[in-house]
Amino acid sequence: MKMLQTLDLHSIRISRVQGALVSNNLKFLDLSENRIETLDCCEWNITSLNRFMLSSNELVTLPSCLPLIMPNVNYLIFHTNALTDGESWYSLFTLERLQQLDISCNRLTKAVFDIISQSLLVLDLQNNNIKVLSVPAAGKGLKVLASFNSIDTFDIKSLSPNVTSLEMLGNPIDCTFDRARMKIGQEPVCYISNTSQILN
Repeated sequence: MKMLQTLDLHSIRISRVQGALVSNNLKFLDLSENRIETLDCCEWNITSLNRFMLSSNELVTLPSCLPLIMPNVNYLIFHTNALTDGESWYSLFTLERLQQLDISCNRLTKAVFDIISQSLLVLDLQNNNIKVLSVPAAGKGLKVLASFNSIDTFDIKSLSPNVTSLEMLGNPIDCTFDRARMKIGQEPVCYISNTSQILN
């Protein structure tokens, strides 16, 4: 176990995770496509973990101890669960090496993140029921995927200038932009979906 670098436990009908997991070498942990409702992982110590996959389960909340047990994780993949709004998201954004957070296909109703990891490059919020989106502080190069939610009011100033790309397709309003394809000085424009009406 000490030398194990990959632990793949996907699709084996696990419903509960508890107990200790200690490894200095584990880099990849896959618990996706199970039936996990509760993640009791505060006894874990997996400081070298790079990628944690927990998609396609039945989780409602995440434990706040995640940043303590896997402080060097780069990729957190939690799509297709039953995750809701709560304080646990703020603890995740203390992870100093986090590059991708996928929380698409859950039950979030808001995404108001005043502080996020400066290392974060991809924040995937697609296919929730998000009505409010705000990411005022971010590291350079962040891509926010927020398509197919319920965002009906949005202030482009609520996004950090460091957000280089935003996808908002399938919302009541669409402020999609990609700064790499925009002219110098050009500002993003918001439209009412399925019309050509520009919002001021």
